[in-house]
Amino acid sequence: MKINFKKVLGISAGILTVAVSILAVLGDKDDFADFLKNATDDELDTEREKVRLDYCNPNLDEEYRISCHNKLRAFDNEMSKRAWGDEKPHAPSYHREHGWYLPNDD
Repeated sequence: MKINFKKVLGISAGILTVAVSILAVLGDKDDFADFLKNATDDELDTEREKVRLDYCNPNLDEEYRISCHNKLRAFDNEMSKRAWGDEKPHAPSYHREHGWYLPNDD
């Protein structure tokens, strides 16, 4: 019986690759979402500013800047959720003729 080492090596590398891929998908943990939930308000402000500066830097890769934009939206959503809680943001319920801030004593 003759063993072809190239075939054995190729098959074992393929099996190893599939196993690592399955473990990566099953064990994938979103560290950024965990950070958003567990960070203090000051930490959120600091990290958001770092991400904002990267987003505004035109010398960085476009894909990275797009991911920064998505992270900025996630930061803003989390900060808004913390600020407002369960209450929905409220605005003036009607539009006056010359603006909401003017008195209505015509």
